[in-house]
Amino acid sequence: MQIILVGFMGVGKTTVGQLLAQQLGQPFVDLDYEFTMTMGATPGTYMHQFSEEQFRIAEYQILKKQLAKPNAVISSGGGIVTLPISRELMTDSNYFVVYLVSDFEVNIKRLTGDTHARPLVTKLSRNDLHHLWQMRQKHYRTVADLSIDTNGKTPTTIVEQIINKLNRGKTHG
Repeated sequence: MQIILVGFMGVGKTTVGQLLAQQLGQPFVDLDYEFTMTMGATPGTYMHQFSEEQFRIAEYQILKKQLAKPNAVISSGGGIVTLPISRELMTDSNYFVVYLVSDFEVNIKRLTGDTHARPLVTKLSRNDLHHLWQMRQKHYRTVADLSIDTNGKTPTTIVEQIINKLNRGKTHG
């Protein structure tokens, strides 16, 4: 099974991805971790040393490499949809793209206190983060094969919903 999770930072892509991979018996890939291992710097450090644009290009290359894997559950970075080439890569791949949806306020609460690992949280004002969240919504929807509302749900419930939708798709597809 080939699944990639997309959504805004703090939505729970890594937590849900790990649990989903475990339930499906598939390897789990965290793109931010892969970025760090490949580039020798965390996404935040890399953006600080270079630029967000250079980070997105490097992130695209790592995504491309990971999408070549035959089976995996991939947790993407929140801004993976920023570059058109990354969106195109996801939509043209054999991977099933799941958009984890949550309200902006829910994301902000989850991000509070996690500023070290998330450079944009410290760099941007609350209004700027909200604008970024709004701008990315259309891109997440564009690449998604399935959208799951995560508001008020546990990771286990979200994983169950994804698996149920996947099983229904197999039955009716």
